[in-house]
Amino acid sequence: MKKVPYLNVMADICLKATRQFQSNPLREYCDFSLSNIGARPDPNQPPAVLAFCQELDAVYGRSLRQSEPFSDILGPLYEELASRGYKSQMGQFFTPSHVCDVMAMINLSDLMAAISSGDISKGPVRVLDPAVGAGGLLLGAARLVFNSRPLALERLSLTGIDLDHLCARLAAVQLMSGVNSCGIPLAEIDIRIGDSLRRSTVQRFVYATKEIDSSPGAALSPLPVDAPSFG
Repeated sequence: MKKVPYLNVMADICLKATRQFQSNPLREYCDFSLSNIGARPDPNQPPAVLAFCQELDAVYGRSLRQSEPFSDILGPLYEELASRGYKSQMGQFFTPSHVCDVMAMINLSDLMAAISSGDISKGPVRVLDPAVGAGGLLLGAARLVFNSRPLALERLSLTGIDLDHLCARLAAVQLMSGVNSCGIPLAEIDIRIGDSLRRSTVQRFVYATKEIDSSPGAALSPLPVDAPSFG
């Protein structure tokens, strides 16, 4: 399994930041990254937090440029930080990328058959991950389609739900970064926060269409009932 470029450098930057301010550095970075694509930035962000976000963003950008689009970078960073003693209250373990690839092949068999036949003119293929974590399974789906026929990404609609606010942020940032890396929009990116087993708790966090219209905190709309699920 290919190692994430600059993983240790990014982990060192995050651990250094924990000695400078009290808040979670990955959450701060995700909010900074999402503010660059339309989310409302925090006008009262301390200078130390802003400097950290800019430093990590530069290294994350280099890692993205040396990886294929829709690679999972922030998930391994999260786990690297945990291995060095910086643990989340939720104690997550994210699905390895090679397992994500296999699950994507199983779940997207209809779309892959359409790609093979040259017919990608139908409506969007919807994929739902009810415990999205850092987005590894949805990234695997997008990676599979991109490596087969990049323009078919425009038929792929991805929805992820997680109870952990940080995980929702990680997934949103990574999917948006994948779109930016390949320059081809997905049909939909829909990241929600809440317990997927208790529908009433789920709220939309980031929503983006082909126009890349992100709207954190937007009103909840019904989940698609025909979405293949990784859960």
